Amino acid sequence: MKKLVAVLLVLALLGTTVFAQGSSEAKSDKVKIGALIRNLNEQFVKDYADNLRKLAAEKGVDLNLQDAQGDVARQLDQLNTLITQGYKYFVIIPQDTSATEQMAQQIKAAGGGAAFSNIQPSVAALKVGKDFYLASSPELVAGQYQAQIIDEYFTKYPEKAPGKVLNMLYLLG
Repeated sequence: MKKLVAVLLVLALLGTTVFAQGSSEAKSDKVKIGALIRNLNEQFVKDYADNLRKLAAEKGVDLNLQDAQGDVARQLDQLNTLITQGYKYFVIIPQDTSATEQMAQQIKAAGGGAAFSNIQPSVAALKVGKDFYLASSPELVAGQYQAQIIDEYFTKYPEKAPGKVLNMLYLLG
């Protein structure tokens, strides 16, 4: 997970560096990144946010992390607020894929970019501009790894598979 968060910070930093070099703003200005997180009550998302905070602190990045508390409208309001505060680059774990194109359009209008993570954005959101990314593991690959781990475990410990048959159910989420 640290690698994923590092990738997000690198993407955001690259975008900010490109922006600073192409403008009249001083290069010494502190990098500002907004983080829009869908719900910090979820353990994985909380761990992700904690790692993001840690990496931002280590790199001297001004990170403004917002918790949407599972509410799409709140997340969109948070985006608007951050944009009005001068934030242009974002790390986003969206509450809902359907809002990602709107988010990307607003960020592009502000001259910024975003790295979406964990919840896949719409294809349209990624096509809004060259500064919009999906920084996440492909779900199909992750599922294959999980199946491989289960297979290896029960191959090593066949006595734990009753009747030598393993029924497995993957749940979304």
